[in-house]
Amino acid sequence: MAVTQYGGGVLEANGFEQIWGAVRYDRKFVSDGGWDRIAPRGHYHDYLVGGGGRDTLIGGAGCDIIQGSSRYSNHGDIDYLTGGTGSLNWGAIYPADGQQDIFVIGDAGGNYYNGSGYAVITDFENVMDNIMLKRGSGGDGGTGIVVGVRNFGVGGAAQDTVITNTSGDVLVVLQDQQYTFSQLNYDALVFV
Repeated sequence: MAVTQYGGGVLEANGFEQIWGAVRYDRKFVSDGGWDRIAPRGHYHDYLVGGGGRDTLIGGAGCDIIQGSSRYSNHGDIDYLTGGTGSLNWGAIYPADGQQDIFVIGDAGGNYYNGSGYAVITDFENVMDNIMLKRGSGGDGGTGIVVGVRNFGVGGAAQDTVITNTSGDVLVVLQDQQYTFSQLNYDALVFV
């Protein structure tokens, strides 16, 4: 269980360049697997990658890219993702609208969570944050996902937004937040 920090640079992950062009970050933290907690401090734009295992990833005051798993490492992982305060602007990526955090749930190759694994986003902010998913067919708006609201049992007593694929596998839970597909679609959900 080790976490490696890399210097800043240009992120060219599968799917990012299709949506945002070259995405810059200040620091990248990558787990080698296991049950990790990654919570860097400071006003940086961080890229946090949990890998295999059940991870807790906590962004800081910058605008962060948070990825709990990958299509290669998921084995029923349940990852907790927190964006943090996100007080800084991504600049060239979203110069006008001040997007805060990007939660990566899938890429052009597929969604990362299936079966018993899923991600929990603990502090999702609609309109400000983005959730990146693989586009499919069927489901809400022909996107390959279904958005519902129910008490999923994470966080407090409030109901949660649960995003599944068309097979019913939970991909991501927005803790203590209640949104419909139409409330999320054009502002928060980014399909690759």
